[in-house]
Amino acid sequence: MHRESIKEKKGFSLIEMMIAMTVGLIILAAIVSTSVLQRNSFDAQEQSSEIVQTARAALDMIILEAMMAGYDPNGALQRTDDSLPTFSGIVYDSEKLELEIRADLNGNKLIVSDAKGSINPESWTYDENERIVYKLIGNQLKRKTGSGGGFQPFAENIEGFAFEYLDDRGTCIEAYPVLERARNIRQLRISITAISGKPIINAGYKTTKASSLVKLRNMGLEKPEESTE
Repeated sequence: MHRESIKEKKGFSLIEMMIAMTVGLIILAAIVSTSVLQRNSFDAQEQSSEIVQTARAALDMIILEAMMAGYDPNGALQRTDDSLPTFSGIVYDSEKLELEIRADLNGNKLIVSDAKGSINPESWTYDENERIVYKLIGNQLKRKTGSGGGFQPFAENIEGFAFEYLDDRGTCIEAYPVLERARNIRQLRISITAISGKPIINAGYKTTKASSLVKLRNMGLEKPEESTE
């Protein structure tokens, strides 16, 4: 009887298997690490872009509305229906908590519809569609206008909202006597600081600031001359 020769078959040794697994794990870890870094970089860029857009969009809207301040087609907005003095345009706020914009958008010669015989503006009745108020409440910039009566969210993740009243030469109106400040407002310097909604890896919360100087083209204009015809 002839015996068939059986060739010895060899597989991987335990050491070879361990080396192969170690190399594979190292490569996999490098791939995962690179992917995480790329993802974090993308998230950071996305958040940076988002907060820049938030700050810029909010500022642009406020600028557009501020440029309407003092619109007075009839030149009649310095008095109310019961002859108490009022003010149309930018309302001076010594504490700078609220930016209030007024304009006679419907041309009816009134923003204060009823002053109720009082010199206290808080007690007056306004045409709410002709005044716009911005205020930072928490991390929200809020806006109030119309008959709703309350502040509504305008921009999220806002860390700072600041504005400065300037005269036509760019001088801060705090340099004027108190009673002359409101009537000399001709420009606004406005800034908005937006903050990322969540922390960026290894960088914490990111902020960006947008600012602009707004010339109030309707402020300080002479009243139209009355016709003698």
